[in-house]
Amino acid sequence: YYRALDAWLKSLELAGELQDGYGAARAYIGIGKFYFALQTYTRALECHELALSAASTLSRVSLLAEIQINIVADAFRLRDFARANSALAAAQVALQTYDRPDWVAEVAFYRGLICFEQNQFADAQEHLSQAYSIFRKDRNPWGESHVLLALGRTFLKLQELEHAEDCLSAACELSEKHQLIALGIEAHEMVA
Repeated sequence: YYRALDAWLKSLELAGELQDGYGAARAYIGIGKFYFALQTYTRALECHELALSAASTLSRVSLLAEIQINIVADAFRLRDFARANSALAAAQVALQTYDRPDWVAEVAFYRGLICFEQNQFADAQEHLSQAYSIFRKDRNPWGESHVLLALGRTFLKLQELEHAEDCLSAACELSEKHQLIALGIEAHEMVA
């Protein structure tokens, strides 16, 4: 992580010298991901907000969508659901003109997680199922297994134990097959 941070800091310095807004935005995204990986979500959000500021004058829809999705992830972990929903709306607008199914799935995934946290379990199940369909069609095992885990939790809250067990068992299988160890441990604990 620290070697990556050094590279992003050097990129940011070069972008500043060249007055390159795109380069600065990309560097801030990377620095934000560094802090996200360290679970320093407040600092990650600050970096992603700086990326958004650097990208605001550029007409790069894909970059804006990517930044907004990173902001959603940071804000969700900080339990700032208002900020997360605002970023989700902005990402959704950007994705109307930019075809990136895995990002569309992430938007649906986070919508589902936010609904879950707000005890709106039926809505959560709807959004998570939508995300699952996209991740599965896209053959994205990381996304698929994370959504299955969230769906399992949601079905438990909805008292649909059979569906919950199916989702959690599938998450266990995917996590073993693709060596997603932390997710596999969580899924196995929930099945037990």
